[in-house]
This record gives sequence, C-alpha cells and structure tokens, in this order.
Amino acid sequence: MRGCSLGTKWSMASKCSADMLALVVVKLLYFTAPRLGVHASGAARLSTENQGPGNVIDAIEAGVSYCTMELQGSAFASALNYSKSFTMHIFTRYTVWGNTVKIHGILMAERHDESKGMQMQTVHLDPKLQLSVAGSPKLSWSMRGVVMFPMGSTSIAAPVSSLALQFELPNSSGPHLHEYSISSFASDSTCELKPAALPNALDLRGIHVEIKEDVNKLPSHAYIVMSPLWNVPERLDAFAAILDRHIQHHRLIGFTRHVLYLRQAHLHMLVSHPRVAAWLEAGHPLIMLWDMIPPRPHLKYYDQRIVYSHATLAFTGMPVYLAMIDADEFVCPGHKDLHTLQDMLNCCRQGSNTPGVNVQVTRYNVLAAAWDHKKPEAELWSGSSGGEHPLTRYTLINWSRRMSSKSLVRPEFIAAYHIHYATAYRRYSPTPPQPACMHIAHVVHMFKARLKNHSVGPGRPFQKNDTWTSTLQQLRSRFREVSGG
Repeated sequence: MRGCSLGTKWSMASKCSADMLALVVVKLLYFTAPRLGVHASGAARLSTENQGPGNVIDAIEAGVSYCTMELQGSAFASALNYSKSFTMHIFTRYTVWGNTVKIHGILMAERHDESKGMQMQTVHLDPKLQLSVAGSPKLSWSMRGVVMFPMGSTSIAAPVSSLALQFELPNSSGPHLHEYSISSFASDSTCELKPAALPNALDLRGIHVEIKEDVNKLPSHAYIVMSPLWNVPERLDAFAAILDRHIQHHRLIGFTRHVLYLRQAHLHMLVSHPRVAAWLEAGHPLIMLWDMIPPRPHLKYYDQRIVYSHATLAFTGMPVYLAMIDADEFVCPGHKDLHTLQDMLNCCRQGSNTPGVNVQVTRYNVLAAAWDHKKPEAELWSGSSGGEHPLTRYTLINWSRRMSSKSLVRPEFIAAYHIHYATAYRRYSPTPPQPACMHIAHVVHMFKARLKNHSVGPGRPFQKNDTWTSTLQQLRSRFREVSGG
C-alpha cells in the first residue's frame, strides 16, 4: 500500500488497492469494508454464499425497521368513503444520541381491491400513530405523519408520505434497551420496534448516531442509488454492459459507489456476469437485496418511491450525497470547465441562495449520432469495457425541452423521496435546476425507441449544441486518460 494516496475528494478514484480503500471507508464512514466475507455484526451479513463476490446486504439489515398494520377504512368515515380494511406499511429509522431519540420514516397505504383503469387519486389520512414503551404506558408519544390512501389504482408507483418523532428519554431509563410498540386508533394490531436488536450492516454505530443538520459541512462521498431492475433474464448482457459503463462514467466525475437494489430472483445471474463481477471484486457496488415489497408484474415501478425513501433512511447520518437515477441516466457537467461532482455542486450553491441539501437536476433527452433512431440503442453499449465510452456518441440533445428533474440529496435533510424529486423538511428550500452547472443526460432510446418526434438537425428537436459537444469532448479525453486509451 506504499505510495497510495486518496487524493482530492470526489475526484477519479486513485490506483490504491481495493483493500486500502475499504479500510478507509470503515475508519471514516463506519461502513463495512467492501470485501467478500467481512461482516458488520453477528446478525447482519455482508456477503452471501454461492451468490458471487462482493457486498450484499439484506434491506432488512440496513438499520431500517419495517412492519405492516391492518387498518379499518370505516374508522376514517369523515374523510373516506371506504369501509374495507387496508394495509399500512411502516418504515422507520431510529437513532439516539445522549437522551435524544429521533425517528424518521415513511408510510404507504395498500388497498386490496384495486381495479385497473381507475383514476389515481389520494386522500390524506391521519392514523394517529402512537409510540409507547413496552411495559411503561406513561412513556408514550404521538408520531407526526399522514398516510396517502389511494382512491384509485396505482398508475406508476405507490405514494409515500413522511413520518417523524423526536423526544427525550428519561434520565432514569438506564441502558438503552427499550422495546416499543406502534399503535393506531384504526387498528387492533400493533407494530413492534426493537431498535437495540435491529441489525445494521451499513453503519457500525448501530442506533447511536448523532444526526447533525449542518448545511455547511459538505459530504465527502456521493452514491448512485438504483431501484430494482426488471426483465433481467431477457436483458442480462445489456444490463451488465450498461451498468459497467454507468459505473465508469460516474466514477470519473466523482461518485464513489453504486447502491443497487436487486431482487433475490435476479441476484445470482447479475453478480455472476463478468462485467459486474469485476466491479464487485473491486468493492465498488453495494447490493441491497430487496424483497420487502413483492414485485407487481403490471407495475414495474410500483415500489420505486419506497426504495428511494428506504435509501435516504438507511444512509441518514453518513456524509454522503445520494443520486437516485436509472441505468439510462448519466449525471454530466454543465460545461467543459467543470470536471468533478464537487465542481458542479459548488457551481449550483453559488448560483442559488439555498443550502444545497436537495439539489434538483434537469434531465435532457439525448440521441446517438449516426444511428437509426427508430431502433433501441442498447446495442451501442455492448462493446468491450475498455473501448470508447458510448456516452460520447450522444452529441444530439433536445436542449429546448427540459424533462422532469431528479434530485441529488443529503439524506438527513429529506422527509421522503418520490420518483423524480425529494421533499426536504420545510425549513430547507430545494436548490432549483441549474443546467449551466450540471444536468442529466437521458438516453431515452436505450431499451426502446420511445419518442415519436426524434427528428434531427437544425431547427429540429434534436441537434448538436456547442456547449454539450465540448463537455462530451472533455469527458472523452479524461476517460481515455484514465483508461490508458
């Protein structure tokens, strides 16, 4: 490990060994070293047998508790014309520092009689959740949060809402071994919360974490978070190649890890693929095994909001930025003089009088040059890992039309995460999109030719742009430099 240097934060990873990088992560971030066979605790596993190399964590072992309660719709008669029961999903992150307990979480309502074709509408219901210490009825607190009840069928993803509570433990409470129950006026059942027994394979501090909302202390790391892939067996080679290139690009600009939420059914085939296994051996991706919410074949993005919000809860208290994007989306500098993510964020902060904890990033559709735009473009990404990066071919951009933004967030400031944006706590205003600083290139035809109007050329939606072209040239030059090409 002699001569190994971490260099500038968020710059391209140096040629240090994976073991050295893992050691630094453990010491500085309380993360578990990303190596096969390393365990965070007796209960939580970091790698699974016979499932390929790398870092694999069950989502239920990431410090976020999960339970469900059956609520009676008739209990909300004044607000809801619905008499049947429904399931409320509760995700909570419990931390304690000194005698101060903080609980952050999300709620999701699932009805059992959804009908296809019903219009998606929601009604906000207050379940009047109460947290009580087991065996001590006087120690009880009201939890702040409403649940968004779907009046129709879910069209894209299940809606989520935030849950929060902060209180002081009595000085006489002794060692922190409390067990709690969560109750609702609309349910005969309760949820158990045993924070001291909750495994946490992400943070070795367990529940003893000080959550500091310090907007001036910038995180030292940034992670990409991806929700579960779908149609993996049919698209395995394409997914592996695109993921390989996705990691290459984002490491180049300063992202230090990909957090991949995967279902058990897809885990082995993906981690065994040579293009993914190489990154796992190097300790870069963290795979979050996700089976808490069963997949819905007709709604491939059903749990996307839940996944993103789970990630914000799991990484709360760690010095990271999180970017929730898809495999066909690439964070890019706004112009050629910005090289790293830190450069881009500094640019955004200087251009807006906001704290930079919820940075909105505009997406622009891009198309590859010299390609039949009636065909999917995944084929362009199937070349060898060391060749020219495919993104540099995407010189055609629809700069005139901004797509919906996505958010780059600091998890401790976020109440809930939705598909394209996050909601921060009220006192923290979002940083508005600033394409001159950073934006997301959306490879809109990656898997399917989705656009009807994909005409190319002067005066057409897709055309070359000098700023975007120079940015791609900068990325091409840097990628060749680090890859030895």
